[in-house]
Amino acid sequence: MIGEARRLQCVRWAFDGEKWVSTSDSGRRQIRSHTDLDVFNLAYTLAMEIFRMSAQFPKEERYSLTDQIRRSSRAVCSNVACPVQ
Repeated sequence: MIGEARRLQCVRWAFDGEKWVSTSDSGRRQIRSHTDLDVFNLAYTLAMEIFRMSAQFPKEERYSLTDQIRRSSRAVCSNVACPVQ
């Protein structure tokens, strides 16, 4: 589907005060793609949280620090999805 945005169906993670825990109790599941990996889902959740938090940064940091933080958080998901062979 060229031109269509694909919505990720990721496992949600939450911080319980000590560690990050999965909000789904699916137990063992078959891995069919990178979106089934816990590390990808945790990285995606953290990237969304970083994006939300960085929106509150001062305007003078918008194009330097904020952009760098957002790009680096997206890089984790990208590297899990497309590993170097």
